[in-house]
Amino acid sequence: MKVVSTKPLTVEQINRYVYQKRAVEEFPLQFGGNGSYAHARVFVRDIEFDSLEEIRSLIGMHVNLLYVDLPWGGGITSQFRKRAGMPKGDYATFRKRFCELAWLLNPDHIVLEMGDRWVEKWVEDLKAVGIEVVTTKGTYYRKSPMTYMVSSPGSSSLIKSLSGVDDMDSPGVVMEKIGTGGHVVDLCCGRGTTAFWAMKKGWTFTGVELDADRASGTLFHVKKVLEEKNER
Repeated sequence: MKVVSTKPLTVEQINRYVYQKRAVEEFPLQFGGNGSYAHARVFVRDIEFDSLEEIRSLIGMHVNLLYVDLPWGGGITSQFRKRAGMPKGDYATFRKRFCELAWLLNPDHIVLEMGDRWVEKWVEDLKAVGIEVVTTKGTYYRKSPMTYMVSSPGSSSLIKSLSGVDDMDSPGVVMEKIGTGGHVVDLCCGRGTTAFWAMKKGWTFTGVELDADRASGTLFHVKKVLEEKNER
């Protein structure tokens, strides 16, 4: 007999649920669609199976910074795909297609976050499409070790600014280092940490996300940030 947990939800879990529910109500999105708010756009697409040329054309604008918190392995990717109602994918295929899309976008700067286990494979696949990266260590959610992979004309300077930085702050650190304004793209934008910093720093933002509900969360996050800025 299946045992159902009666453990009560934490305040944090309840708040997250309410926040996500409000996000979906305000920015209802579906797979294949897109939404926008102020200087932020989000496209609900599947990098593993959709046309990479089409995704590039949707992004359109020149990319000053490609900043992505990558899924840390096949298990995580499968969880995201299942939650989004998508068929199970293959992590190696996703990794190679992501690298191809990064090359197609031809950004001025690339910063990727990754758990240490898969870094060598990512570096190998990036190199295969002509993207050379250097790495440095940081932390994830202020506790777990992780690695930044950076490709930039000023790699040594950018790497130095990221060393030991937590990923909750790192998009802002990178934008500050590059300079005021610009266009940042996040190909796995989740609920919007990169978008949050883009709005804080006065950048335009384009996100790509597999899960429509999470894409809604990105736009809702953007709206809340801009409302707070306007209230000051």
